[in-house]
Amino acid sequence: MTLSTLIISFAVIAILTTFILKHRQEKIQPVWLFYLQNFVGVWFIFSGMVKAIDPMGTAFKMEQYFAAFQQTFEPTWLKFVNPIFPVLANYAVSFSIAMIILELVLGVALIIGYAPKWINKIFFLLLIFFTLLTGFTYLTGYVPSDKNFFDFTSWGAYDKGQMRVSDCGCFGDFLKLDPKISFFKDLGLLIPGIIFLIFGKSFTQLWSSQIRKWIILSTIVFTLLFSWYNTFMNEPIADFRAFKNGADIATTRKNELEAAQSVKIENATATNKKSGEKVIISYPDYLKEFKKYPKEDWDIRFVYGESTVPRTKISDYLIMDTEGKDITLDLLNHPDYSLMISAYKVHGSSGTKNIQVSDTIFADSVYVIGKDTFTNKNIVSIDQKMHEIDVFIPTMHDEEIFTQKINPLANHFAQKGLMVYGVTGGLGNVQIKDFAALTHAEFPIYQADDILLKTIMRSNPGLILWKNGKIVQKWHYKHLPGIEELTNLMK
Repeated sequence: MTLSTLIISFAVIAILTTFILKHRQEKIQPVWLFYLQNFVGVWFIFSGMVKAIDPMGTAFKMEQYFAAFQQTFEPTWLKFVNPIFPVLANYAVSFSIAMIILELVLGVALIIGYAPKWINKIFFLLLIFFTLLTGFTYLTGYVPSDKNFFDFTSWGAYDKGQMRVSDCGCFGDFLKLDPKISFFKDLGLLIPGIIFLIFGKSFTQLWSSQIRKWIILSTIVFTLLFSWYNTFMNEPIADFRAFKNGADIATTRKNELEAAQSVKIENATATNKKSGEKVIISYPDYLKEFKKYPKEDWDIRFVYGESTVPRTKISDYLIMDTEGKDITLDLLNHPDYSLMISAYKVHGSSGTKNIQVSDTIFADSVYVIGKDTFTNKNIVSIDQKMHEIDVFIPTMHDEEIFTQKINPLANHFAQKGLMVYGVTGGLGNVQIKDFAALTHAEFPIYQADDILLKTIMRSNPGLILWKNGKIVQKWHYKHLPGIEELTNLMK
């Protein structure tokens, strides 16, 4: 699926909608404006729906933007706003659902002509916001990773790898758009946004005012409940990510990494650090002339060719044990079934715990036998003392999920000989040991990047059944399978 295909689909649907409603509604003037209402309305409804299927994905994208803004503003006079970004990140899910509701309401409102005076203003302001957001994403490709966005003199050649956020998330995981395309897409949408502001009084309004209000209210309620279900009650009803059920992770990862290693450098761009002069040199020539461009005076950027295999998040699939050893292939190449407990974040805090230790007091006894002297240690007393140690204490909510739901099921199959393991992000070795002991985990717990685990599964924690490097099925912790169901799946 490409953006061009989507736009053509929106156009066709808008034509059909205009044609059908035109014969059911007498007051449609002018038709071209009504068509534009339908076209943009369908666009926003689709954009909102693919996000409503996976609101957590939009929330994670918002967290990335908040972090990027905080980093960008830190060395500038705007740093006074930075304390707000961590706070906003804590409410990213709420903002995500609110944004999804707004998108869907705007899409429906444009089609039925609900409150055009206000809807058109809100629509235009939202387009301005989206354009600034995608513009920032795209333009950071010109900013070296060690430079600040507002240091315009340091901007250089465009490099996709320098972007602070990889994509805008306009269509969620359904369609990943290049930030440059996203930016120009939003610039294009500003055109109907301006038209709606000018010709808003001529909007076609379907049905009565009361019916339009009920449609908008129903849209809000449906979107809220649908988004809530896909966020807090279960895994998204449709999985657009690379780690969906049935995906062959082992084979895909191998192919992507091998293809990435075979990509060749096409040319080098040398930028003079003082004058700003740019020289593009083909890579074979650069190997002969590199002495002309010392790194003290020139900033060298290499341009690589495109990989024959598109890169996905599967390329980043990496699992480490508590000793820092890469065990990814050991897990992926396991030929039989295995059970993985994924938790991108275990909520908790550092605390202290009193443990009882023995304090033994010894006394030396000296014995003289002939010319030899012997010393012997004798126990005088043994006292029990309380000693305070640092420990990781999970929240009661997380502790209950593991001790009452996850671990009893996982421990059962671990005892039966099935390969069972946990993977978490953000916990250190000592914290993992404390957590495992507290929740009575009878399986090893490994480490991975939390963003990777968020991509694999939205539920935190969640359960994944693997076989020979393939994902068989995933379960939200609120909908875990029973022992019999899981046993039958592995027959």
